[in-house]
Amino acid sequence: MQKNRLPGVLLILIAVLAWGGQAPVSKLALDHVDAYFLALARCVLALPVFVLLLAWREGIGAFSYERGLPAASLYGFLGFTGFGLLFFIGVTHSLPEHAVIILSLQPALAALWQWMVQRRRPPAFTLNCIALCVAGLMLVVTKGDVAATPDGGTWFGDVLLLGAALCWMGYTAGVARFAHWSALRYTTLSALPAAAVLVVVTALAWLAGETRIPGVAAVSAVAPHLAFLVIVTALVAGLAWNAGVRQIGALNALLLGNLVPVVTFAVRIAQGHHFLPVEFIGAGLVVFSLAANNIYIRQYVKD
Repeated sequence: MQKNRLPGVLLILIAVLAWGGQAPVSKLALDHVDAYFLALARCVLALPVFVLLLAWREGIGAFSYERGLPAASLYGFLGFTGFGLLFFIGVTHSLPEHAVIILSLQPALAALWQWMVQRRRPPAFTLNCIALCVAGLMLVVTKGDVAATPDGGTWFGDVLLLGAALCWMGYTAGVARFAHWSALRYTTLSALPAAAVLVVVTALAWLAGETRIPGVAAVSAVAPHLAFLVIVTALVAGLAWNAGVRQIGALNALLLGNLVPVVTFAVRIAQGHHFLPVEFIGAGLVVFSLAANNIYIRQYVKD
């Protein structure tokens, strides 16, 4: 009997809808607080929930690092400290649609990384899809004006967002290193040292005058956005994605994950933002190329 994939598909779509709203909501939150506070608050508020869930599901023994503390700390630094700061600072200087398109390039970046480091040359079809992805990204970022200069533009934020994508790619690679851990255990144990580092980095930034403690009015204004970022995108979406991947497989999940930019563009339109036709074309090229490569890899691996 064929396994019913509908529950898994619905779980992945929940994550897609949540992550599609992450960049637009972050941009609104950054009108009230800075990136350091937002990254720290999101991590610190979500961490106790993960700790309680891990204790409930796997017991106190699951908090043992089993000599994996250095590696877990490194991956946690990439996934929570590095990604969090680069993402929120990047969104501060860029646009939500840029963020979601750049982050969606992670499969392409991973293929290039394997080529450079592991000498595993991607198939020609994949390389063509990567080129199409880059072309689509440039259309979105430059709004069709490929001669646009960095001055006064979003290039600084876009570079930081690319760094965030690389950090998250590195964090994801840690899943294989800790394959004997559950997804919940890997998330929790990597986040614990990362949160400590994030506290230190934020404190140093405060001493240097790069960030400030928000007032009561700012915290009240950002509370709904922070609740969405913590509860919906970090907790609900993260757990839904992990559960969905187990039910329908990683390739199927990644195929549906390509819809995240579509959700972001829809949210931005609902917010009243007007896109140029060339931006839709660029986003469409990115989504199409990623989906096409996913389908190709499915067939390629099968054969």
